[in-house]
Amino acid sequence: LSVSEDDLILQYMEAHGSITPAQAAEQPIGCLALHSAISRLRKRPGIVDIDCQIRSGNGKRWGEYSIVRVAYG
Repeated sequence: LSVSEDDLILQYMEAHGSITPAQAAEQPIGCLALHSAISRLRKRPGIVDIDCQIRSGNGKRWGEYSIVRVAYG
């Protein structure tokens, strides 16, 4: 049974609290378009909200995504 990229991202956020594009690009996730995966996850039933905080450093900016709340039914 294969785990989808979106599932790996969700599992990472649940385990670590948040995820950045650099973290998502690493293996085993290997996601190079985190914003697209987050968009799909926001449409999933049970995901109440995913927040994005803009971070910066070394002249760069990136989004750090975290789950605000997951509805378990």
